[in-house]
Amino acid sequence: LAAGVIAASIAIGLVGILGIGIISRAPMVFVPLLAILIAFIVWAAIPQLSGMTATISAPMSIGTGISAVVGGFGLGVLILPDYSRFIGRTGNAITAVGIALGPVWMVVLGAYAAAGLVTQSADPTAMLLALGLPAIVTLFLPLGLVQNGVMCLYSSSLATSTWLRRVRFAHIVAGTAIIGAILAILGVQEFFVGFLVLTSSVFPPAAAILAFDALFGSVDRTVPAKVRWSGLGIWAAATMIAILSEHWGIGLTGISTLDGFSAAFLLSIAVRVLQARTGSKPAID
Repeated sequence: LAAGVIAASIAIGLVGILGIGIISRAPMVFVPLLAILIAFIVWAAIPQLSGMTATISAPMSIGTGISAVVGGFGLGVLILPDYSRFIGRTGNAITAVGIALGPVWMVVLGAYAAAGLVTQSADPTAMLLALGLPAIVTLFLPLGLVQNGVMCLYSSSLATSTWLRRVRFAHIVAGTAIIGAILAILGVQEFFVGFLVLTSSVFPPAAAILAFDALFGSVDRTVPAKVRWSGLGIWAAATMIAILSEHWGIGLTGISTLDGFSAAFLLSIAVRVLQARTGSKPAID
């Protein structure tokens, strides 16, 4: 496993440094192949679902499940520039996101769940092999993951290069790839659901603050933005409320992401009312 992770990390790093343009054409190949894989799973798994009983090794509360899904969408927002880098028009990007996160996402999750029930496995490759797909075809999955890895590595390295201006871009890519390889070898993927839940505690409060400002804000957008300390305080408090809701059940709804969002929105209202009573201007600083 470690050897495969290292080899994949080296390949991803080299492509990220030398041949990122090639990846822009990869979806023309992978999208039809993945569509065929999904169609095969639906054809092979769904007819066998009758009479199947789900076996759950680690039960998850409905609140944690909802928070994990929200966290997944939050990560999707963060990595959207990675996948839309080669899209020429804004309208095309919007259409692609709507299709991917709408019907395609539901079909993929449904097919994955059906295959997992039939094969009693959570590993995608094991599922395909158990459903009768030739082993050679399962190589498309790791190849698709390599493509995703290249896009994410390249975009994150670009972002890092904006504040490490004296470091060569190739060195940033190599360093990031090494860190990613180490995390993969250490088994960071085992904590992925927990990471999604943590993400759902961090980003929804920030979204609530932005939504409140969009609806009721009077921030002067013509002046340079500074640190908005009241907003940071609201975000920190609401994030803590979301974490308390998830791990200790201290919340209103039992869904940490909803508790965090609601807390941030209500705190924003409270701060605005306080500013109005004290006569202070709701400015960005």
